[in-house]
Amino acid sequence: FYHVKNLEDFLYEKDDLHAYYTQRCNEIVFLLNRQNVVEAYKLATTLSQELLQRKLDNEMYMAYNMMGHIYNYSGNWENAKQCFWEVIHRMEKAGYHESIPPIYMNLVNVEMSLNHTAEAMRLLDKAVEIAAKASPQRLFDIETRRTLLYYSINDMDKFNEGYQAYKEGVKKGFSSVHGRELDVYHTAEQGRIDEAVSMAMRDLSSTESYEVITKIYE
Repeated sequence: FYHVKNLEDFLYEKDDLHAYYTQRCNEIVFLLNRQNVVEAYKLATTLSQELLQRKLDNEMYMAYNMMGHIYNYSGNWENAKQCFWEVIHRMEKAGYHESIPPIYMNLVNVEMSLNHTAEAMRLLDKAVEIAAKASPQRLFDIETRRTLLYYSINDMDKFNEGYQAYKEGVKKGFSSVHGRELDVYHTAEQGRIDEAVSMAMRDLSSTESYEVITKIYE
Protein backbone atom coordinates (compact mmCIF):
# COMPACT_ATOMS: atom_id res chain seq x y z
CA PHE A 1 0.00 0.00 0.00
CA TYR A 2 2.90 2.34 -0.79
CA HIS A 3 0.82 5.05 -2.49
CA VAL A 4 -1.95 4.81 0.10
CA LYS A 5 0.63 5.28 2.86
CA ASN A 6 2.01 8.36 1.13
CA LEU A 7 -1.48 9.82 0.86
CA GLU A 8 -2.13 9.03 4.52
CA ASP A 9 1.07 10.83 5.55
CA PHE A 10 0.05 13.87 3.47
CA LEU A 11 -3.45 13.98 4.96
CA TYR A 12 -2.15 13.53 8.49
CA GLU A 13 0.30 16.41 8.07
CA LYS A 14 -2.57 18.57 6.78
CA ASP A 15 -4.60 17.56 9.86
CA ASP A 16 -7.41 16.25 7.64
CA LEU A 17 -8.25 13.43 10.01
CA HIS A 18 -11.54 12.49 8.35
CA ALA A 19 -9.81 11.84 5.02
CA TYR A 20 -6.85 10.27 6.81
CA TYR A 21 -8.96 7.67 8.59
CA THR A 22 -11.00 7.08 5.44
CA GLN A 23 -7.76 5.97 3.77
CA ARG A 24 -7.00 3.77 6.78
CA CYS A 25 -10.35 2.08 6.12
CA ASN A 26 -9.34 1.57 2.49
CA GLU A 27 -6.32 -0.41 3.71
CA ILE A 28 -8.66 -2.75 5.59
CA VAL A 29 -10.87 -3.19 2.52
CA PHE A 30 -7.81 -4.00 0.40
CA LEU A 31 -6.81 -6.69 2.88
CA LEU A 32 -10.29 -8.22 2.86
CA ASN A 33 -10.23 -8.27 -0.94
CA ARG A 34 -7.00 -10.25 -0.64
CA GLN A 35 -8.73 -12.57 1.86
CA ASN A 36 -6.31 -11.52 4.60
CA VAL A 37 -8.92 -11.41 7.36
CA VAL A 38 -6.51 -11.60 10.31
CA GLU A 39 -4.51 -8.55 9.23
CA ALA A 40 -7.72 -6.69 8.40
CA TYR A 41 -8.99 -7.42 11.92
CA LYS A 42 -5.75 -6.16 13.45
CA LEU A 43 -5.94 -2.89 11.50
CA ALA A 44 -9.61 -2.43 12.39
CA THR A 45 -8.84 -2.94 16.07
CA THR A 46 -6.00 -0.41 15.91
CA LEU A 47 -8.27 2.04 14.09
CA SER A 48 -10.91 1.71 16.80
CA GLN A 49 -8.37 2.27 19.57
CA GLU A 50 -6.95 5.38 17.89
CA LEU A 51 -10.36 6.93 17.34
CA LEU A 52 -11.22 6.32 20.97
CA GLN A 53 -7.94 7.76 22.22
CA ARG A 54 -8.34 10.87 20.04
CA LYS A 55 -11.97 11.17 21.14
CA LEU A 56 -13.07 11.42 17.50
CA ASP A 57 -16.61 10.28 18.25
CA ASN A 58 -18.00 11.53 14.92
CA GLU A 59 -15.54 9.29 13.06
CA MET A 60 -16.03 6.22 15.24
CA TYR A 61 -18.57 4.90 12.77
CA MET A 62 -15.63 4.01 10.52
CA ALA A 63 -14.36 1.41 12.97
CA TYR A 64 -17.82 -0.15 13.35
CA ASN A 65 -18.22 -0.22 9.58
CA MET A 66 -14.90 -2.03 9.10
CA MET A 67 -15.74 -4.55 11.82
CA GLY A 68 -19.11 -5.10 10.14
CA HIS A 69 -17.37 -5.95 6.88
CA ILE A 70 -14.96 -8.31 8.65
CA TYR A 71 -17.80 -10.10 10.47
CA ASN A 72 -19.78 -10.30 7.24
CA TYR A 73 -16.80 -11.74 5.36
CA SER A 74 -16.30 -14.28 8.16
CA GLY A 75 -19.95 -15.37 8.15
CA ASN A 76 -20.71 -13.87 11.58
CA TRP A 77 -23.98 -12.38 10.36
CA GLU A 78 -25.46 -11.26 13.67
CA ASN A 79 -22.37 -9.32 14.73
CA ALA A 80 -22.16 -7.84 11.24
CA LYS A 81 -25.73 -6.58 11.53
CA GLN A 82 -25.10 -5.11 14.97
CA CYS A 83 -22.09 -3.22 13.64
CA PHE A 84 -23.88 -1.85 10.59
CA TRP A 85 -26.88 -0.71 12.63
CA GLU A 86 -24.47 1.04 14.98
CA VAL A 87 -22.91 2.76 11.96
CA ILE A 88 -26.32 4.03 10.88
CA HIS A 89 -27.08 5.27 14.39
CA ARG A 90 -23.78 7.17 14.60
CA MET A 91 -24.12 8.60 11.08
CA GLU A 92 -27.60 9.88 11.88
CA LYS A 93 -26.29 11.47 15.06
CA ALA A 94 -23.37 13.12 13.21
CA GLY A 95 -25.57 14.29 10.32
CA TYR A 96 -23.88 12.12 7.68
CA HIS A 97 -27.21 11.31 6.04
CA GLU A 98 -25.83 11.23 2.49
CA SER A 99 -23.52 8.35 3.46
CA ILE A 100 -26.19 6.17 5.09
CA PRO A 101 -27.63 4.39 1.98
CA PRO A 102 -24.45 2.30 1.35
CA ILE A 103 -24.68 1.00 4.92
CA TYR A 104 -28.20 -0.19 4.20
CA MET A 105 -26.72 -1.97 1.18
CA ASN A 106 -24.30 -3.72 3.56
CA LEU A 107 -27.29 -4.86 5.61
CA VAL A 108 -29.04 -6.04 2.44
CA ASN A 109 -26.04 -8.24 1.67
CA VAL A 110 -26.14 -9.74 5.17
CA GLU A 111 -29.88 -10.42 5.02
CA MET A 112 -29.52 -12.07 1.61
CA SER A 113 -26.79 -14.30 3.05
CA LEU A 114 -29.41 -15.37 5.59
CA ASN A 115 -32.05 -15.82 2.84
CA HIS A 116 -34.17 -13.08 4.46
CA THR A 117 -35.52 -11.77 1.15
CA ALA A 118 -38.41 -9.73 2.55
CA GLU A 119 -36.15 -7.93 5.02
CA ALA A 120 -33.59 -7.27 2.30
CA MET A 121 -36.29 -5.69 0.13
CA ARG A 122 -37.48 -3.57 3.05
CA LEU A 123 -33.93 -2.31 3.60
CA LEU A 124 -33.60 -1.49 -0.09
CA ASP A 125 -36.79 0.58 0.12
CA LYS A 126 -35.37 2.40 3.15
CA ALA A 127 -32.15 3.11 1.28
CA VAL A 128 -34.15 4.57 -1.63
CA GLU A 129 -36.13 6.75 0.77
CA ILE A 130 -32.99 8.22 2.32
CA ALA A 131 -31.06 8.55 -0.93
CA ALA A 132 -33.92 10.39 -2.63
CA LYS A 133 -33.60 13.13 0.00
CA ALA A 134 -29.90 13.18 0.87
CA SER A 135 -27.92 11.60 -2.01
CA PRO A 136 -29.96 11.07 -5.19
CA GLN A 137 -26.80 10.13 -7.09
CA ARG A 138 -26.90 6.81 -5.22
CA LEU A 139 -30.36 5.81 -6.46
CA PHE A 140 -29.12 4.13 -9.63
CA ASP A 141 -26.73 1.90 -7.69
CA ILE A 142 -29.44 0.96 -5.20
CA GLU A 143 -31.83 -0.07 -7.95
CA THR A 144 -29.17 -2.20 -9.64
CA ARG A 145 -28.73 -3.97 -6.29
CA ARG A 146 -32.47 -4.59 -6.25
CA THR A 147 -32.13 -6.17 -9.70
CA LEU A 148 -29.52 -8.58 -8.30
CA LEU A 149 -31.97 -9.50 -5.57
CA TYR A 150 -34.58 -10.39 -8.21
CA TYR A 151 -32.09 -12.81 -9.76
CA SER A 152 -31.44 -14.37 -6.34
CA ILE A 153 -35.14 -15.08 -5.83
CA ASN A 154 -35.52 -16.32 -9.41
CA ASP A 155 -37.92 -13.56 -10.46
CA MET A 156 -36.57 -13.37 -14.00
CA ASP A 157 -39.27 -11.04 -15.33
CA LYS A 158 -38.32 -8.35 -12.83
CA PHE A 159 -34.63 -9.16 -13.24
CA ASN A 160 -34.78 -8.60 -16.99
CA GLU A 161 -36.83 -5.45 -16.51
CA GLY A 162 -34.24 -4.17 -14.04
CA TYR A 163 -31.38 -5.14 -16.32
CA GLN A 164 -32.85 -3.17 -19.20
CA ALA A 165 -33.26 -0.17 -16.89
CA TYR A 166 -29.62 -0.56 -15.92
CA LYS A 167 -28.48 -0.61 -19.55
CA GLU A 168 -30.56 2.48 -20.31
CA GLY A 169 -28.96 4.21 -17.34
CA VAL A 170 -25.49 3.34 -18.57
CA LYS A 171 -26.35 4.96 -21.92
CA LYS A 172 -27.21 8.13 -19.98
CA GLY A 173 -23.83 8.09 -18.22
CA PHE A 174 -24.75 6.37 -14.95
CA SER A 175 -22.60 3.63 -13.45
CA SER A 176 -22.97 1.00 -10.75
CA VAL A 177 -20.56 -1.13 -8.75
CA HIS A 178 -22.93 -4.02 -9.51
CA GLY A 179 -22.76 -3.61 -13.27
CA ARG A 180 -20.35 -6.41 -14.08
CA GLU A 181 -22.20 -8.83 -11.85
CA LEU A 182 -25.47 -7.92 -13.56
CA ASP A 183 -23.89 -8.58 -16.96
CA VAL A 184 -22.74 -12.01 -15.83
CA TYR A 185 -26.16 -12.99 -14.50
CA HIS A 186 -27.90 -11.66 -17.61
CA THR A 187 -25.62 -13.75 -19.80
CA ALA A 188 -26.41 -16.82 -17.67
CA GLU A 189 -30.14 -16.05 -17.79
CA GLN A 190 -29.88 -16.07 -21.58
CA GLY A 191 -28.59 -19.64 -21.37
CA ARG A 192 -24.94 -18.86 -22.16
CA ILE A 193 -23.62 -20.49 -19.00
CA ASP A 194 -20.02 -21.14 -20.10
CA GLU A 195 -19.69 -17.55 -21.30
CA ALA A 196 -21.13 -16.26 -18.01
CA VAL A 197 -18.65 -18.32 -15.99
CA SER A 198 -15.76 -17.01 -18.09
CA MET A 199 -16.99 -13.44 -17.56
CA ALA A 200 -17.20 -13.98 -13.81
CA MET A 201 -13.65 -15.35 -13.64
CA ARG A 202 -12.35 -12.49 -15.79
CA ASP A 203 -14.29 -9.49 -14.49
CA LEU A 204 -14.99 -10.15 -10.81
CA SER A 205 -12.77 -10.56 -7.77
CA SER A 206 -11.94 -14.11 -6.74
CA THR A 207 -14.41 -14.06 -3.84
CA GLU A 208 -17.18 -12.53 -5.95
CA SER A 209 -16.60 -14.87 -8.87
CA TYR A 210 -16.91 -18.03 -6.75
CA GLU A 211 -20.15 -16.77 -5.18
CA VAL A 212 -21.61 -15.77 -8.54
CA ILE A 213 -20.63 -18.99 -10.30
CA THR A 214 -22.14 -21.02 -7.46
CA LYS A 215 -25.38 -19.08 -7.82
CA ILE A 216 -25.42 -19.59 -11.59
CA TYR A 217 -25.23 -23.37 -11.15
CA GLU A 218 -27.85 -23.53 -8.39
